[in-house]
Amino acid sequence: MKTAVYVRVSTDKQDVTRQNEDISNYCNYKGYKIDRTFEETMSGTIKNRPVLKEMMEYISTNQIKVLLISELSRLGRTNEITNIIEELTENGVNLITLKEGISTLDEDGKPNHIAGLLTDILAGINKFELKTMKYRIESGLRASALNGNVNGGPFLPYGYKRGDDKKYHIDENESYMIKYIYKLYLEGNGTQKIKNRLNAEGYQTRKGVKWSEQTVYRILNNNIYRGKREYKGELIDLPELQIIPTDTFNGVQRRLRSHYNKIGINVKHNLKIERRKIICGICGKTYYAHKRSNGKDNAYKCISRRYGENCGNVAVNIDKLTNSIDKVILNWFPEELLRGIDTSEIDSDINTLLDELNTARGELKMLQKEELTIVDMKLNDRLSDRQFDVKNKQIQDGLVGTQDDIERLEEELVDLKKLRSNSNNLQVLARDIRRNGISKELLKKIVKNITIKPYPKQISTVKNDVTILVELTLTTLSKYSFLITRYSDILKEDPAYLSIYRGSIK
Repeated sequence: MKTAVYVRVSTDKQDVTRQNEDISNYCNYKGYKIDRTFEETMSGTIKNRPVLKEMMEYISTNQIKVLLISELSRLGRTNEITNIIEELTENGVNLITLKEGISTLDEDGKPNHIAGLLTDILAGINKFELKTMKYRIESGLRASALNGNVNGGPFLPYGYKRGDDKKYHIDENESYMIKYIYKLYLEGNGTQKIKNRLNAEGYQTRKGVKWSEQTVYRILNNNIYRGKREYKGELIDLPELQIIPTDTFNGVQRRLRSHYNKIGINVKHNLKIERRKIICGICGKTYYAHKRSNGKDNAYKCISRRYGENCGNVAVNIDKLTNSIDKVILNWFPEELLRGIDTSEIDSDINTLLDELNTARGELKMLQKEELTIVDMKLNDRLSDRQFDVKNKQIQDGLVGTQDDIERLEEELVDLKKLRSNSNNLQVLARDIRRNGISKELLKKIVKNITIKPYPKQISTVKNDVTILVELTLTTLSKYSFLITRYSDILKEDPAYLSIYRGSIK
């Protein structure tokens, strides 16, 4: 009976001698003649293994009747095993596994249903064992962190070095800088002033570059400097690594909380108006959103301010600009508004979102598979501790980001479908907008851009008030211009255009 053999190991450090010997002994006992042996060195978690593919093609074209493997896991993981067995059964090939004693066809060449059930169970066990091994690795990494080991990460926190024992040790030269930064902060200096002072005094980071606000902030906010190491949300006590006294660290944290988001590190923008649609009327650059921790005077500002090329254009309060645009658009409603809604374009955007959503879900599955793959590679010594730590962090970051993308896309899809549904009925659309306001998705559809310019005359009686000219261009190419003020609640037409709205913003 023509027989093929498949043997596999995961790394070059392993060999197939034992598998070949066991299979050879079995063939001698059963009287099987080995037609060809296929040897592969590759992890079973990897799809499209070339030798496995070659073997399946060979079996289908050379009247092979038996495929011998030492154990079921040599074929791969759960789903792959099931597919391979189905293909072998369709070709009348009996799969025999020595370790489990499985034979997928009976003596008459018919499917062995008991063996099929056993195969499914064992394939599931293999998957469970992989997850168990992953847990053991994670447990080992945690124990390593408890012991003060570096765990192979490429970048150590500033102030520490890797010892010959592969543990964290305080770097006396860098620890001086840590203490200096904490001292400056408690003296009343903000992150920007500390950054400027360090650079002015000629200090450089470990990479030999200038200090930034973000780097200073991360140092002030890192628990390791009080002797507590963070590992997957858990704080591990390592008093031998303490650089900053606990009272000093806690004092810094209280001050940081009182100035939370002042430098914009933790800002999560959820803006109704897309920033890229706001154009500076002086230099032509876009505006960016600047938000304060106390929620007051959040403003759009010309991005030229960030690069030392301040063109001098005015900033505009985020809420005031958003509310004024809502009111102006509502005054045009419904004729002009509906002109800006292209239902065919909405349908196209819905399809695009669905494609993006499917892509994101596919990426999520790929990342989950990659997570299992690196665990398998670590178990088979194909990844060092350092390589595993780096790859695992990249995958975990990717999982979080992809899940966030999926949630965002799902929310946008709901808005678009609602817009598409409402646009079929003018009265429903009008009622919905007046009840809930102009949605972000609707604003995105009908607004092409918003140009901000300073206005030469003061139109309010408030001292030193600033008047801002807003030119609103719709996707229908209609353009409307109106004036708002910085310190008072005035919204009125630009005298150069027809009257749109008179009165105060309520």
